[in-house]
Amino acid sequence: MSQPFLISFKPEISLQELSEENQLVIQSPERKLTFKKIHPNLKNAISSLAEGNSTLSQLLDILQQGEEKYPILKFYTYLQKFSHQGWLCHSVVESKQPMAMAIPMGGNYQFSYPEVTPELPYSLSRFAYCHQVGGKMVLESPLSQTKILLLSWKSSALINLLAKPQTWGEIV
Repeated sequence: MSQPFLISFKPEISLQELSEENQLVIQSPERKLTFKKIHPNLKNAISSLAEGNSTLSQLLDILQQGEEKYPILKFYTYLQKFSHQGWLCHSVVESKQPMAMAIPMGGNYQFSYPEVTPELPYSLSRFAYCHQVGGKMVLESPLSQTKILLLSWKSSALINLLAKPQTWGEIV
């Protein structure tokens, strides 16, 4: 199954390329990772991850430019590391416009995207709440490892619909 989400670093993660030493430095407020003598395809994929406009399959396409399989295996290892640090966000996009972004609130986070069963009713947790942060709506729950940044009116409308149980057919 291909992943229909854009993957990106959290906004507070910075990326710096040191071209004279062929190094890549990824830094959060708490941690710093330095990649020395990084493979060019791997460097391009991580840079694309920092830009935040690629799906996993698009990142893999960047890595497959060439015949070596090594960068792909390394990339999966790095993705696991980034996820464990709580550095990766996942965004839902509709018509090339971001609707919502899942932002991890801590480390050791794994993004899950289960299959939707159209006939089952879905609703928000009774513990979920929306509030405004920096002019944007955020959906949170004390039971969740993520907060959801609502980036369009459609995502806010969906949250409103999910206040009571709805089947997928009723939502779309």
